[in-house]
Amino acid sequence: MIAAQQYYIDFGPDMLNDRLQSLLQSCIPDNCLSSAKSIPYWTNKIQQSFSKGYFVRSRIAPLKVKEDIVNYARYKWPLLFSRFYEAYKFAGPSLPKNDVIIAVNWTGVYVVDDQEQVLLELSFPEITAVSSSRYPQCMVVYLSVVLMQPSLSISHYTLHPIHLSNFITRMLFTDIY
Repeated sequence: MIAAQQYYIDFGPDMLNDRLQSLLQSCIPDNCLSSAKSIPYWTNKIQQSFSKGYFVRSRIAPLKVKEDIVNYARYKWPLLFSRFYEAYKFAGPSLPKNDVIIAVNWTGVYVVDDQEQVLLELSFPEITAVSSSRYPQCMVVYLSVVLMQPSLSISHYTLHPIHLSNFITRMLFTDIY
């Protein structure tokens, strides 16, 4: 569907095969186009999505279709719409790694490793407090988190931002959308 929407944005409501072939190279990964049957397969899938698409039937403005793609991606892959902060976890419940990245977006706060594997996922209602303390050598950020377990236990994660003088300000006062 996204490739069909991209075709509509680039070329309008009329489907032409030569234009579609050029779009295939830019929208579909090379490894998906490697076999002889793959180009006709993808061409057919995109043509079907295009002909059934709400944007073609209703002649939606291309800018609105772009907005729809971004909204779909934002819901499908929220981590890609995050602000990232390198950090070191030096206190709190065990995580597989201590060198972590804090990802903040509209859905919450994620702690991920350098391979973008999610180590800890926190929705905003789970975070009871965010505070910071400044020491002569570094700034320490405390995330107090209520883990939604039957015991309603409270876990405190202490993270040291590596390159982050204004993490608290950005997290509390910046529009994350």
